[in-house]
Amino acid sequence: MYHTILCPYDQSEFAVRALDRAAKMAADKSGTLVVVNVLVNPFMFDGGSHLLSNNVMAIDLMSRIRTETETEMTELKTKLQTKFPTLEIQIRLVENNDIGDAILTEAEKLDADLIVMGSHGRKGLRRLVMGSVAEYILREAKCPVMIVK
Repeated sequence: MYHTILCPYDQSEFAVRALDRAAKMAADKSGTLVVVNVLVNPFMFDGGSHLLSNNVMAIDLMSRIRTETETEMTELKTKLQTKFPTLEIQIRLVENNDIGDAILTEAEKLDADLIVMGSHGRKGLRRLVMGSVAEYILREAKCPVMIVK
């Protein structure tokens, strides 16, 4: 039923649990697991223009963050392949300051059958101020969404 499962991954304990569940589901169905890491660029305005586009230090910092994240994601793929040798795994690193929109865009590009994601479970004022990516995905996704706590 779920051939392509997308799992957003932010290195949190919540994402680790969701990833494990998504990998098991995809492996059981001989499906494809797509792990998406959204890289937020603190030097970019919402409109897309760069705050420090000519600043060598900012450019170097973002380059190092990209490289470290790519390395972490490659290591993650290796660990997943060891645990689930028959599972097809794709890793995607997406640079976007709107995490929710980036996840939904990737899900639509892939024609994902299911999104499996962790939830930080924020409540009260923290949730009001910070918002909830999981809640946004639940409301806006065109495919089923599974939230793992």
